[in-house]
Amino acid sequence: MKKVLSLVLALVMILSCFAVSVAASDIESDCTMKIGETRTVYLPGAVYSDYVIVKFAPNGSGLVAISSDSAEGAKSDPVLEVYNDQMNELLAKADDNGTDRDFYLEFDCEAGEVYYLAMYNVQDATSWNVSIECFHEKYGSGICLTCFEPCDHKSTDNLVGCCPCGEVYPGEEIADGDEVLLSSDTEYYWFQFNPVKTAAYLITSDNTDDETTINEPADPAVVVVDMTGDNILVVDDDIDLANDELNFALPYMFEKGETYYIGVYDNEELSDKWTLSLELAETHSYDVTETVENEDGTTTEVTTTVTHELTYLPEVEATCQADGHSTALYCAECDEYLAGNNFYEMAEECKDDDENNICDWCNTIINEEEPVECDCNCHKTGIVKFFWDIKIFFQKLFRLNSVCSCGVAHY
Repeated sequence: MKKVLSLVLALVMILSCFAVSVAASDIESDCTMKIGETRTVYLPGAVYSDYVIVKFAPNGSGLVAISSDSAEGAKSDPVLEVYNDQMNELLAKADDNGTDRDFYLEFDCEAGEVYYLAMYNVQDATSWNVSIECFHEKYGSGICLTCFEPCDHKSTDNLVGCCPCGEVYPGEEIADGDEVLLSSDTEYYWFQFNPVKTAAYLITSDNTDDETTINEPADPAVVVVDMTGDNILVVDDDIDLANDELNFALPYMFEKGETYYIGVYDNEELSDKWTLSLELAETHSYDVTETVENEDGTTTEVTTTVTHELTYLPEVEATCQADGHSTALYCAECDEYLAGNNFYEMAEECKDDDENNICDWCNTIINEEEPVECDCNCHKTGIVKFFWDIKIFFQKLFRLNSVCSCGVAHY
């Protein structure tokens, strides 16, 4: 009886596939789908037992997502069953995805194998969309080994700016004087900076440029890494000098001939647009307006531009002996910090990264074991020591060696 039912089911599936290939104009005549495709499929009739069968023969191995989505104007509740090339072994099954009645299945496919996606609907709808998407987990020479699509080299790694295929993502080039309008739609923006001279540059954000204030103001942050993408050189989040808790102003000494990656992101998930700026920071200027009395007794306001040189101050690490500060731009003539100089509070404890029991900052011995106090007579003086020496004489004579609890030999 079971053999008869199996033969009947196989026959129904084969006939259903043939019906789809004839009736469904959206599907190829061989009922085949590829990775990256989305198709609208149709049942032969609105009957519970009716199946639509799609052939899936991946060229590469890897993880794919097979999902359904109700076609426009239809409310479906499809079920997916994945069979082997003989359609005699059920490999996987998916029903509701946890959010709605569409199915979602993560399936690990193998190159050269043939799979059949058998789908049916438990509702009245006779059509829905089916998608097969690649996870792009494995790459070789910039090509996905599952779907063989080239990597788009978009940054996904939040620390080193690597694209999905593992190559360091150089990003868009940015130069002195550039201003770039950004939004929170992209998790991370990476820019490549090749300074034309060794000098201090100032990287700033401005969240007040957007005319439409629909969401929360942007809360940008910035990180600078070296050309390998492995070493974080400096990080900045908020401006302290201007009492601005959202924007950043980061001065840094860039060297000519080196390549740097500047990564920026927004701490707010939904925010307005904001502007990233990069400029040379050797001088700063401001206008001074004076009132000058003319010969006829009238006065005229005269405005002149004053320019001062800036001094770059490197970052000073806070230690167990002193406070520290971030990188800074200082004007000696104004006696004022123009950017950076964020305060780092003095550390409460010593630091011993190399674990040699010596503080890396102050060279003080730390974690040293305190000497054990011992009341043994071997440490006494006077008459007690006289009799103790006699005892030790006989111990040595008869080779009765012993050691005190504090480690001192009793002979």
